[in-house]
Amino acid sequence: MAKRIANGQVAFFKFELERGNAKRIKNALQELCALYRRGFILSSDQANDLETHINGILLRDGQDLKVVRWCLNALAQFGRLGSCRQYIDAALIKYQQEPEIQAGGVAALCKMYRGNVADIEALQRIDPTVWKLAALQNTDPAKLEIQNVNIDIYKAPPAILRLALITVGLNKDIEHLFHPRHTNAAFVKHLCTHDDSIVQQYSVWSVIENRRLTFDDLGIAIDDIDSIASNVQAKMYELIASRDADLRRRLDMTLHGSVHGSSEAREGLAKGVRQHYYDGLEEVTIGWLRTEHDKQVRQLLAEHIARFAHVCGPYEDTALEIIESDPTLKDRLLLGSEGRPLYGKIKGTGERDLFSGYGLYGDPTNQAHDELRAESSSSKLKVLLLTAAPLNEDRVRVDQEYREIRERLDQIRSPKVEVIIDYKPAVRSSDILPCLLNSDATIFHFSGHAWADGLIFENALGESKEVDSGAIVEILAKMKATLECVVLNGCFTEKMANDLAATVPFAISCNDTIDDDSAIIFARTFYQSLSTGRGFRDSFDLAIADLKIHAPKGDAVKYVFKGN
Repeated sequence: MAKRIANGQVAFFKFELERGNAKRIKNALQELCALYRRGFILSSDQANDLETHINGILLRDGQDLKVVRWCLNALAQFGRLGSCRQYIDAALIKYQQEPEIQAGGVAALCKMYRGNVADIEALQRIDPTVWKLAALQNTDPAKLEIQNVNIDIYKAPPAILRLALITVGLNKDIEHLFHPRHTNAAFVKHLCTHDDSIVQQYSVWSVIENRRLTFDDLGIAIDDIDSIASNVQAKMYELIASRDADLRRRLDMTLHGSVHGSSEAREGLAKGVRQHYYDGLEEVTIGWLRTEHDKQVRQLLAEHIARFAHVCGPYEDTALEIIESDPTLKDRLLLGSEGRPLYGKIKGTGERDLFSGYGLYGDPTNQAHDELRAESSSSKLKVLLLTAAPLNEDRVRVDQEYREIRERLDQIRSPKVEVIIDYKPAVRSSDILPCLLNSDATIFHFSGHAWADGLIFENALGESKEVDSGAIVEILAKMKATLECVVLNGCFTEKMANDLAATVPFAISCNDTIDDDSAIIFARTFYQSLSTGRGFRDSFDLAIADLKIHAPKGDAVKYVFKGN
């Protein structure tokens, strides 16, 4: 029977996906995929939540390619066809020149289509070798005509070799994939010495993941670890720390790696240490944590110490000392200790932990926390929506925008946040001040015509009245006690958003003319996402992804998000 991923771990993933930089997002997605490979699963609600976060990240402009690839890898584990296909298809078109991203998208689609590759239209645009290697991850080889895939280990480009190594690491490969007379294990060993350090890294990774492979299948001698590239060192240390059966050598190499000059190598070692404990390991790890300066490595070590405090007395003492000396590690201590006695001791110390607002990090035995969580789950978010459509200006469908926002909010069956729209249509310039001063809204939203230096409202005759941005910014400053976000859903509003930087934490604007339908698509998706409990940045990303799929080409890049 599959094991459920712990609530705290899911809360951690949500936090990293919403708030993390590219490296943190990638690491979180890697860990999520690793849990699935070890037989863990998400509940339906958890999967839906993370899936929506990932869809929003997937098409974000300027996104790190590794993040895109791991987004697709994660969707290949638990994504659903109806809610993910359009995002995956869009990513396959956007990253046509990236074989590993193409492979990630194919693996996700093959999983969702249950291996029925004939139904996947996107495969017609992808190199057969690429998509067949990707499909091997979760599809019956009999459906793939894999005999037509020829991989010449000496001539194949590194990208193809890396895809082949992924299938080996996942234990989904066809034996003699590389050569009819040599085992795949023999070629893994050979590829450890490939000229491309990323191919070397994947080779070591395949030994870490595939339990049929052993240290005898490793083409790099442990004694040579200091002479290889740092990315390969990181995987070597991870392998040694997690799988070396010689505990004396394992401990010696952990000590050696803990003082390595490369933070990348130390991080790989810490990843290997995190899930494992044996007698005497604390002799290295406690001292290592006290001298380590890299934040990511310290977090991994803190998680390890908390995870094994129930079997190692010095670890519990160290965990409680950490709370005093470095409270920023409390969250990782909670993550490691979830479900164990230490959890309650850590939970009750110091400030409220970072993940408390993510609705999944509570102690199920703590009634007060459950009540607090229940209260937060029914929170309200007020939006002051001002619209204007002067008679002497080109028609804008602001009434349609409001209607579609309401319809999208109604589609969410169990909203975590009640989005309350205070809708003010046909706003005159004389209405602005009372509307703003009487509002306790969290979001100020304007929809209508604008120009570089202000917004256009109506006069008493229903005709256009230009209002300078400086006057509106000054009034909005009076709302700063409650105001968190300003949405300027009109053309050329970026300058005004810049002027608002000192007034509100977040501002959304447009740097060009915007199509009427695009404005509606953006608004309806943004507020629907907010109602599910997502933050402003995450909701913005989902709205942009929706624009890329449904709006005129190029409109998605016209929206600008500014925030701290």
